[in-house]
Amino acid sequence: MGPVSDESLDKALIAQTSATAPRLLRDMTGFGWDEVMVLSEGTTADEIQSLTGARIIKGDRYVSSANLMVFRAGGQLVKAVMVTPDAFSSADLRRWLGHDVSVSPGPILRLA
Repeated sequence: MGPVSDESLDKALIAQTSATAPRLLRDMTGFGWDEVMVLSEGTTADEIQSLTGARIIKGDRYVSSANLMVFRAGGQLVKAVMVTPDAFSSADLRRWLGHDVSVSPGPILRLA
């Protein structure tokens, strides 16, 4: 399953960069999931497979300038979404976060 775009999620994340309150990520998605991981440009295909358990990209390296949000449920890949806001804190990359994760507002989005 390759990465897809999700205009609704994109818009919701962009809105968080100027919002004043945190928002649950699950309220921004239109599909079910219980864990999410954010990956950035330059992550190798082998690293992505090691972290997620799935071969998501075709090339050797994720080269899109969009961040890659990987969603899974019950340990199985649900969706890999390319999101254009390149505004996630590096501290929040490359780790699984649960269904109750919220997106803090501001120019640098934090997942907590």
